[in-house]
Amino acid sequence: MSAVTLTTENDIAHLHFDDGKANVLNAGSLAALDEALTEAQSAKAVVFSGREKMFSGGLDLRTLPTLSEQDFLKTLAQFGQFCSRLLTYPRPVVAAVTGHAIAGGTVLLLCCDHRVGEEQEAKIGLSEVPIGMPLPSFVIRLAELTVSKRSVVESILHGRLYSPAEAAQMGYLQEVVPPGEAIEKAMEVAGALAKLPNPAYQLTKERLTANITETMVSFEEEMKYFVASFASLKAPSEAR
Repeated sequence: MSAVTLTTENDIAHLHFDDGKANVLNAGSLAALDEALTEAQSAKAVVFSGREKMFSGGLDLRTLPTLSEQDFLKTLAQFGQFCSRLLTYPRPVVAAVTGHAIAGGTVLLLCCDHRVGEEQEAKIGLSEVPIGMPLPSFVIRLAELTVSKRSVVESILHGRLYSPAEAAQMGYLQEVVPPGEAIEKAMEVAGALAKLPNPAYQLTKERLTANITETMVSFEEEMKYFVASFASLKAPSEAR
């Protein structure tokens, strides 16, 4: 059974990610997510949700470091390409943040146009620097677009993890709803955003994110430092 399913109702596509564990990102899950996004292209808006208590634990750093350097870098490039595509998707994308969103999981939610979290024991944040991994320019610019100015340093450089309520205050999330209601609320928001006209939405979105997508030119080169950082780490893991 695929970890990614896609359903459509009232012109709203629901992309649901559930690998039964931490919703980690590897070659297989990234390919499935990308395929689902392609299948959703006729919808007027997309809802992107995770499994119960887990939006995504980020890159699969239990297995990716066991690959050859070439395959590791190839998967990281695949991750960058999917994030760029999600960020620039021509129609509204709403994230239903159903639980933890760590490191790469936070990158995914930041690529969405609106982000709904749930009141629960969950952590959200970019945890790379504290475990010795430099963030690429793409992620830094992405976070700067959404994070409040007073939280930029602690969220990006210090790698602080936030509760959903805190994440809403500093900008990772736009709103927080009671447990179990994120998907329903995300569908409601997607329905409202779906009424916004194209090409106005698409063109404005492209202009809003242009300074972020420009950094993808250096993404693969910067990821070489990311891979090199594993040489000094013991049992690295983003997935929690």
